[in-house]
Amino acid sequence: MYQAKTTIRNKTSKFSLAILFSLAIFILVSSAQATGSGDLEEELNQLETILNDSPDYSAFQKTMILNSAGELLESGVSFDDTKNIIEGHLNNSINAYSVKKSLDLILVAQTEGLPLESLINKIEEGLAKKVESDKIFSVVDTKLKNLQVASNILQQIEYDPEAENYEEIVEKLADSLEDGLSQNYLSAVVERGVEEDKSIEEITEVSEELGFLNFQALEMGLSPEVIVDIFNSAADSSTQIEEICVKIQDALEDEIAIASTQSSVKDTSADSTTDSNSGTDVSTQVEAPGPASAGNTPVQDSGTAPIDTDNSSGPPGPSENEDDNGTAPPEN
Repeated sequence: MYQAKTTIRNKTSKFSLAILFSLAIFILVSSAQATGSGDLEEELNQLETILNDSPDYSAFQKTMILNSAGELLESGVSFDDTKNIIEGHLNNSINAYSVKKSLDLILVAQTEGLPLESLINKIEEGLAKKVESDKIFSVVDTKLKNLQVASNILQQIEYDPEAENYEEIVEKLADSLEDGLSQNYLSAVVERGVEEDKSIEEITEVSEELGFLNFQALEMGLSPEVIVDIFNSAADSSTQIEEICVKIQDALEDEIAIASTQSSVKDTSADSTTDSNSGTDVSTQVEAPGPASAGNTPVQDSGTAPIDTDNSSGPPGPSENEDDNGTAPPEN
């Protein structure tokens, strides 16, 4: 009988402890939530004060910006970053809708788990340089799309998004796209690197090198069509990534030599034509005194047209079929 009472007492005691423990956890969680909610409310109040100091925005526009800012803060973006974006737009007297667009771009990146630093830096850099808002948005939007493509490529090879270096890898792959490497080509390079059992760091280094080579080709003034041919030819003639890079570099050096030779021929031809027409017209020296005749105006031969160095055509952009303007992926 005594033993049974003791057993019941122990069970009751354990049950009471479990209730107390659960209650303590509930209180701590509730307190943390209340604190977080209070912080958010205080931060929104600060942003509202900042917006109220601007006479350029209507009440509707201020509320619109605050709603976007609230979503950004709730998603985990820091208060300082959010405040700096808003203040930067205000200081440049940029319209309210552009403020919302900038905040929404950052929210998309945060929601998708993409790196934020480069996006925020581009916004702040553009604002500091007084760049027009539509141009800032265009640059940041392009950067966001490149980050999304890079992230999707990593998903295709099932790279862990929780990896410590995930954001760094996404940034570097996105930089390769920014340098003009096409989406399909980059994807094929990453997949081939995986097949060759390369680490993600090695694959990233290769993508950066290919992006640099593509950018170098554009700086040389090569057309997108020529760049496509160079990259495709290198990929078709080799199965190893390193060999592809070497062949691309060799082809670019050949193009530089060709361009240099053509430029020299053009300059020599132009100089020769100028010299042959620069002499004094003899007929003007044997005429009788009086008004000198006008003589013939020398006509300079235009020579061979120089290599086009206009980069306005841009790099071969991402193309689904990669048959026109994008660098086609190397065949496995």
